[in-house]
Amino acid sequence: MEEALIGRLMTLMRHYELTPNAFAKKSTLDPSHFTKMLKGELTITKKTLDKICKAFPELNIDWLKTGKGEMLKTENPKKPENEDPYVVPLIPVSALAGTLPDFSSSVFRDRCERVHVPVPDCDFAIQISGDSMAPEYKPGDYIAVSRINDRRFIPYSTPLLLDTTEGAVLKCIEPGASPDCLSAVSLNPHYLPYQIPKDIIRGIYRIKAVVRIIKTL
Repeated sequence: MEEALIGRLMTLMRHYELTPNAFAKKSTLDPSHFTKMLKGELTITKKTLDKICKAFPELNIDWLKTGKGEMLKTENPKKPENEDPYVVPLIPVSALAGTLPDFSSSVFRDRCERVHVPVPDCDFAIQISGDSMAPEYKPGDYIAVSRINDRRFIPYSTPLLLDTTEGAVLKCIEPGASPDCLSAVSLNPHYLPYQIPKDIIRGIYRIKAVVRIIKTL
């Protein structure tokens, strides 16, 4: 049973493209203890599994513990029958089209303003600040996004929204200088690329639409 659980943990790390050290840090586990667990030298406790599930909320806890079902939760929360698929929560935190912000935010979607977007079934919308992704994405634009659940299929060289522990970041993403990082590249040539550690990334979102408000006299 322990060997099968270790195998699922290895599968999980490959899915998120994280080394054991980075995976342990993201899960608030001691890296040296976690390495021993993977070698079978320490028992994988319920507390350890709970921490992993907390760090990866999209993870199916039954799959992790027993191997039953899919690795990721595939069932979306049930929506009201009369809910408009073109209406999404507007997250009140700007996506910084520049460098990483020095804050993180917790957002309760049921308390958010809701906005209309031009494509259906997006997860949420968020406003852009900064000009590093101009002219395609300008300050004040809104982007409507949907989550990429399988990180093995990240569309590199494409603008993506990253939800990180340091805030939301809009960048073109490339493979990083090391296996533990992704490279964040701006469309505006005045901004240099920089590295984002994978262990601070909570979610990656595909941009499905851009809404630009044009003021008229």
